[in-house]
Amino acid sequence: MTIKKAEIADNFTPATDDGEWTLHIGCHRGTMMSRDSTKTNHKSYIRGKEQLKSLDDCIECAKDYAKNWQTRGYYVWFANAISPTGEEFLSIVPSVRYS
Repeated sequence: MTIKKAEIADNFTPATDDGEWTLHIGCHRGTMMSRDSTKTNHKSYIRGKEQLKSLDDCIECAKDYAKNWQTRGYYVWFANAISPTGEEFLSIVPSVRYS
C-alpha cells in the first residue's frame, strides 16, 4: 500500500505547537447515509490517552479504530494523518468501499 501526501493549504495554521499529529478517520456501515468521521490527537481508547507523535502512531491508532468498528459492523471509509507542519498523508490504512 502506498501512502500519498496531499497538498498543504496556503492558509494552514498548525493545530498544535508541541509536535502532535492528528488522525482524521471515517467509518460507514455499507452505505453513503451511514458515514461518520472523527479527528483525534490521542491514541485510541484501546491504547490509552497518549498523544500521537508520529505517522506510525497514526497508523496503529487507525488500525485499532478499524478493528473496533468491525466488531460493530462498520468499515473504514478513510484514514488520513496530519503532521504538526500540516502535511497530510492519505489512506494510511486500507478502506472498504460502499456496497
